[in-house]
Amino acid sequence: MLDDGTMIGCRYCSQCIGRSVDDWTGRCIAESIHAADAYFLSLTYGRDENGSEDHIRARLLTYSDIQKLMKRFRASGYIPRYFCVGEYGSAKGRAHWHVLIFWKDNAHEIGRRIQHNADVRAKLKRGKTLNVPDGPVPPHVNSTRDDQKRHMQEHWPHGWSTWERLGVRPEDTAAAVRYVCKYLNKDLGGEEKQAMCRMSKIPLLGADWLHHKARLHVEAGIPPKDLKYEFPGVNRPNGERVPFMLRPGSAAAKLFCQSFVDQWAEAHPGRFMPHSKLVEEFIDPGAWEKRKASDEGQREWERKADALEEAEVQKAVALARLHDWEATAYATVSVGLRYQHLVQAPPLPLPLQSPSTEPLEPFGGL
Repeated sequence: MLDDGTMIGCRYCSQCIGRSVDDWTGRCIAESIHAADAYFLSLTYGRDENGSEDHIRARLLTYSDIQKLMKRFRASGYIPRYFCVGEYGSAKGRAHWHVLIFWKDNAHEIGRRIQHNADVRAKLKRGKTLNVPDGPVPPHVNSTRDDQKRHMQEHWPHGWSTWERLGVRPEDTAAAVRYVCKYLNKDLGGEEKQAMCRMSKIPLLGADWLHHKARLHVEAGIPPKDLKYEFPGVNRPNGERVPFMLRPGSAAAKLFCQSFVDQWAEAHPGRFMPHSKLVEEFIDPGAWEKRKASDEGQREWERKADALEEAEVQKAVALARLHDWEATAYATVSVGLRYQHLVQAPPLPLPLQSPSTEPLEPFGGL
């Protein structure tokens, strides 16, 4: 707690870590929706260059090994996005990594490399030819949860690796993320923090899905009221959808709000946005409470109460249509996306019109 009474998270207790795991789970599911494929990797360290089993890198988690692995993938023509957790084994205390990799569609990169090689051949091989990948995923040996097959994958020269393909269902990704993140709580409360968590940040995980969600709000004429979201197919045992929420003030929350503001300005130039405390506070922190507390703002609020109530009813109907459309989504990877329903947007209701004929001030005059 700060001196002014503000409560902030410590980021180290079980409650803070649990909240972070929920956030990472939702964003990894969002990333998997726009991925061509997804895999769960376990990476270990074997013998060093001198043949010794006491590999120096197995003594201490070295994140640069993961960074170099991603560079090797990109140099070979693949486009990885990742979420990884490094930890020490319980038996021998050796460092190893658990990595979730979301492979993006690399058709454009394949075409570029084919054209480059053709240009090199046309110039009497004056240049370096590039390897052309066969698809979005590098060559590997497939494993399953019950049949783990260790092998030496060419992009990980330090030791054994296992590759397990995730299912196309969102709940498969959710289970994998929670399995990886359980190592963050392994030595919670110990003298030193044992696990290390890293992920793709440019752009952040789930960025494509957040832009898509903001676009749906813009097309429906409905501003986001909060940072909560759900996924079709990710349900509790009683059938209810599992709720997720972007952490307030986080980079993901700012990206979502900024995307909505930018897409609204592009789609509706000169038209004010409907009321939304979330968006208005993002644009001008504190503005909502100031306007509501003022006498003029209070009178305006009371005068438009009936109109706002009617608008909320229309919003609820439009949101119900969006939820019904999401529930009909079906999985596919044939076109480079894990959900076909993202290719075409559903028919949406007409934008809401203000019932008042008076000229509106920014954000409805509140």
